[in-house]
Amino acid sequence: MGGGNWRRASSAAFTGSIMRERLASAIVRLGIATLIAWIFATTSLPIIPAPKWFAYVQVPVVIFVFLCYVGKLLIDTFFYDRYKP
Repeated sequence: MGGGNWRRASSAAFTGSIMRERLASAIVRLGIATLIAWIFATTSLPIIPAPKWFAYVQVPVVIFVFLCYVGKLLIDTFFYDRYKP
Protein backbone atom coordinates (compact mmCIF):
# COMPACT_ATOMS: atom_id res chain seq x y z
CA MET A 1 0.00 0.00 0.00
CA GLY A 2 2.74 2.43 0.82
CA GLY A 3 4.49 1.85 -2.51
CA GLY A 4 1.84 3.71 -4.51
CA ASN A 5 1.98 6.75 -2.26
CA TRP A 6 5.75 6.83 -2.53
CA ARG A 7 5.51 6.88 -6.33
CA ARG A 8 3.00 9.71 -6.30
CA ALA A 9 5.15 11.75 -3.93
CA SER A 10 8.22 11.05 -6.03
CA SER A 11 6.52 12.09 -9.27
CA ALA A 12 5.15 15.23 -7.60
CA ALA A 13 8.66 16.20 -6.50
CA PHE A 14 9.96 15.43 -9.98
CA THR A 15 7.24 17.57 -11.56
CA GLY A 16 8.04 20.42 -9.16
CA SER A 17 11.69 20.35 -10.12
CA ILE A 18 10.78 20.44 -13.80
CA MET A 19 8.54 23.45 -13.24
CA ARG A 20 11.37 25.22 -11.37
CA GLU A 21 13.69 24.52 -14.30
CA ARG A 22 11.10 25.86 -16.75
CA LEU A 23 10.58 29.01 -14.69
CA ALA A 24 14.33 29.55 -14.30
CA SER A 25 14.80 29.16 -18.05
CA ALA A 26 11.90 31.54 -18.72
CA ILE A 27 13.32 34.16 -16.35
CA VAL A 28 16.74 33.98 -18.02
CA ARG A 29 15.18 34.28 -21.49
CA LEU A 30 13.01 37.16 -20.32
CA GLY A 31 16.07 38.96 -18.95
CA ILE A 32 17.96 38.51 -22.20
CA ALA A 33 14.95 39.69 -24.23
CA THR A 34 14.57 42.74 -21.96
CA LEU A 35 18.23 43.63 -22.40
CA ILE A 36 18.04 43.29 -26.18
CA ALA A 37 14.82 45.34 -26.34
CA TRP A 38 16.34 48.05 -24.15
CA ILE A 39 19.43 48.23 -26.35
CA PHE A 40 17.39 48.48 -29.56
CA ALA A 41 14.98 51.02 -28.08
CA THR A 42 17.60 53.38 -26.63
CA THR A 43 20.39 53.31 -29.17
CA SER A 44 20.20 55.36 -32.28
CA LEU A 45 21.44 53.94 -35.53
CA PRO A 46 23.72 56.62 -37.00
CA ILE A 47 25.34 54.17 -39.41
CA ILE A 48 22.12 53.56 -41.33
CA PRO A 49 20.77 56.66 -43.08
CA ALA A 50 17.16 56.41 -41.93
CA PRO A 51 14.29 58.76 -42.69
CA LYS A 52 12.92 61.03 -40.01
CA TRP A 53 9.83 58.85 -39.39
CA PHE A 54 12.09 55.98 -38.31
CA ALA A 55 12.73 57.71 -34.98
CA TYR A 56 9.00 57.70 -34.24
CA VAL A 57 8.54 54.06 -35.24
CA GLN A 58 11.62 52.49 -33.66
CA VAL A 59 10.44 52.22 -30.03
CA PRO A 60 6.87 51.04 -30.73
CA VAL A 61 8.14 48.34 -33.09
CA VAL A 62 10.72 47.15 -30.55
CA ILE A 63 8.09 47.04 -27.79
CA PHE A 64 5.63 45.18 -30.04
CA VAL A 65 8.22 42.53 -30.94
CA PHE A 66 9.25 42.26 -27.27
CA LEU A 67 5.64 41.72 -26.13
CA CYS A 68 5.06 39.10 -28.84
CA TYR A 69 8.18 37.24 -27.71
CA VAL A 70 7.17 37.41 -24.04
CA GLY A 71 3.73 36.03 -24.93
CA LYS A 72 5.27 33.15 -26.86
CA LEU A 73 7.69 32.52 -24.02
CA LEU A 74 4.88 32.31 -21.46
CA ILE A 75 2.78 30.01 -23.64
CA ASP A 76 5.75 27.72 -24.27
CA THR A 77 6.67 27.70 -20.58
CA PHE A 78 3.27 26.93 -19.11
CA PHE A 79 1.26 25.19 -21.83
CA TYR A 80 3.73 23.20 -23.94
CA ASP A 81 4.32 19.80 -22.40
CA ARG A 82 7.80 18.86 -23.53
CA TYR A 83 8.54 16.69 -20.50
CA LYS A 84 6.60 13.48 -19.96
CA PRO A 85 7.65 11.93 -16.63
